[in-house]
Amino acid sequence: MLPHHMSAKLFIKPPFCEPAEFIPLFHRWIQEQPVRGLLIDVADYRHVHHGPGVILAGFEGDYALDFRDGRVGLRYSRKRRGWRDETGQTDSERLRSRLERVLKHLFQAATALEAEQTLSQPVRFRTDEIELTFLDRLQTPNTRETLQALSDDIVATLASFQPDVAVELRPTSLDERHPFTVSVFLSPAPELRTLS
Repeated sequence: MLPHHMSAKLFIKPPFCEPAEFIPLFHRWIQEQPVRGLLIDVADYRHVHHGPGVILAGFEGDYALDFRDGRVGLRYSRKRRGWRDETGQTDSERLRSRLERVLKHLFQAATALEAEQTLSQPVRFRTDEIELTFLDRLQTPNTRETLQALSDDIVATLASFQPDVAVELRPTSLDERHPFTVSVFLSPAPELRTLS
């Protein structure tokens, strides 16, 4: 079971600035490149209720100020292109490597946002919960079997960032119409700088 398209989201603590402030910020990020990946354009979906918000589109992946399920956060979504798997790796090793890259992109972008001086409210992230979504419905159907198949690799990947943190996984829903999504709870909550 090797998913190709996955995303990770960190949640933002209140209070929160106006989402419109992210439009010029993301345009500046295209010019200054403070995060990994080739950045291309900014798309405004703030009009969509509980939608993707403001997207910073990239070649290999997208960053987004995300409002799905009514919870504001920063999401990094990796596209199918750009995986550079090493030859001879097992599917489990490939999955861990891919998931690690997705998380590194997310943590770097979250660290850059917390350092931003241009927003009316400073951005602070919760680090006790990370949402992982696997969008390959054929590879990762939204079932308990998928959770069992991926659990060890997810836990091992998070442990590589912070070995002293306990990791608990909970599926957000087992409705097969939705992509497989799991909430990862970390205890005690690590500092963002130790993750990035």
